[in-house]
Amino acid sequence: MWKKAALIAAACITTSGTVFAEMKPDDAIEYRQSVFEVGRFQFGGMAAMLRGEQDWNTPAFTEHAKVLATIAPLLRTGFSVESHEGDTDALPKIWREKAEFDELLNSYISDAEKLYQIAQQGDENAMKQQFKATARHCKACHDDYRAD
Repeated sequence: MWKKAALIAAACITTSGTVFAEMKPDDAIEYRQSVFEVGRFQFGGMAAMLRGEQDWNTPAFTEHAKVLATIAPLLRTGFSVESHEGDTDALPKIWREKAEFDELLNSYISDAEKLYQIAQQGDENAMKQQFKATARHCKACHDDYRAD
């Protein structure tokens, strides 16, 4: 799964936007699930440090934050076409409330970018606080727009 997710993410970074306009719902589902899988790995590494399950490692935390900030904007494409039917937990209300959903998604993307900026400065306390803010926006989308 990791290789598949990395390949999809890499392809999306290098592919023109016109391809995304033609994306089929099943492709959108697979695309965003791959981005989420990469994101879960990044969150997990940072969270393990915050919980004390791993020793604090600023360079590793910064690398996780960098990858998260890089892939977070890719989620816009994953939700660009209505794709709530199929093997997905995405609720149809994402597309009924697209403006509200996009606002939450943009807040998450902004938080992920800020997390990376803060991580580059190396202030452990600030990194922890911004991680929590980023996780809150991630959770807010899941609470409102993802099936249990």
